[in-house]
Amino acid sequence: MASIRPRRRKSDGGTTYAVLYRHRGKQTGTSFDSLDEAEKFKALIDLVGVDAAVASLDIEAPPAPLLVDFLESYVATRTGVEQGTTKKYRAYIANDFADLGDLMVSEVTETVVAAWLNSLDGAAKTIANKHGFLSAALEQAVRAGHLASNPCAHSTLPQGLRKPPFFFSAAQFTALEAAMPEQWRTHARFLAASGVRFSESTALTVGDVDLAEGTVRVEKAFKYTGSNRLAKLSTTKTRRGVRTINVPASVLELLDLDRDPFERLFQTQAGTRITSQAFHNRAWKPALDRLDAAHRKAEGEWVALDANAQKASPRPRHPLGGKRPHPHDLRHTCASWMIAAGVPLPAIQAHLGHESIKTTVDLYGSLDRNAGRRAAAAISAVFDGSADWSDGPVASP
Repeated sequence: MASIRPRRRKSDGGTTYAVLYRHRGKQTGTSFDSLDEAEKFKALIDLVGVDAAVASLDIEAPPAPLLVDFLESYVATRTGVEQGTTKKYRAYIANDFADLGDLMVSEVTETVVAAWLNSLDGAAKTIANKHGFLSAALEQAVRAGHLASNPCAHSTLPQGLRKPPFFFSAAQFTALEAAMPEQWRTHARFLAASGVRFSESTALTVGDVDLAEGTVRVEKAFKYTGSNRLAKLSTTKTRRGVRTINVPASVLELLDLDRDPFERLFQTQAGTRITSQAFHNRAWKPALDRLDAAHRKAEGEWVALDANAQKASPRPRHPLGGKRPHPHDLRHTCASWMIAAGVPLPAIQAHLGHESIKTTVDLYGSLDRNAGRRAAAAISAVFDGSADWSDGPVASP
């Protein structure tokens, strides 16, 4: 059935009346300058049907569909998308675009997008994901001729308080590893030494390890489908995530490789996949709890000492500085150790499988002090006379 919606003209601030209806499978509408004309056209549609009513006006229905219809079409025609991602997108459409339901794609402006962003609740990352979905869909609308430009292109997104990465020192990782149940230590050491994502590590098979070359082939990962939080074997997170990386021989030698090459490299005693929840609950959290308990005990013993004994014995420090890192911080730690060893950021990007060097720089660029030290050394050379700039700096060719 048709409906009427008043709209304000940008040119002079006047009001037009759009009769919204479905024509040839698309939601569209026709605008009238007066409410009376709009009501007559709506009544004609109700009486003789859309095709006859449109024909009576000798018009072609505008091609722009409603935004929600276009978003549904966008989701339906995407290829190579995980089932869980598709369900998430459809949830966005149902839950986050209800207030924009009667807008045509052609009516979505920067002002509309800004108002929509301001109406959203939730974490900054979630809002950014929803905006990214809308932006990608409207980019397709631009290509289809419904919009002249993408109204999401210049949006200002909310900035959330992102928990900074935790970079383990060698001593801190050793303390954490020692506090873990023994059967989990090799997996933890592999994560720190390789920098692979946890979902990638649990998808590895024995055959992915080349002990002679000291390499591991990473080309798959477990991803959640969005249905009952079930995980399935899929591709890596990014296209560049498919990679062959070098892992220290001392770590590879800890692995049980005398097995069928198609067996999982890391698995439970029953031979099933290790979930991130199992690793956290059975290995990671118990280790952190043990370190916390040991520190509390040492702190209590120190507090019980007299003043002279306290002066002779420094106050005990928590091995992790009182922090409770996440298993993903082992990936960050691997990057920080490579940076400390002077490995260039592009090589770290390739090792970690980042799609863009920008991701690597944004995450770890502040840790790379090598270029800064070289810059300082160059200036120092001028002051101590080892660099001769008596005629001024050497001009660039």
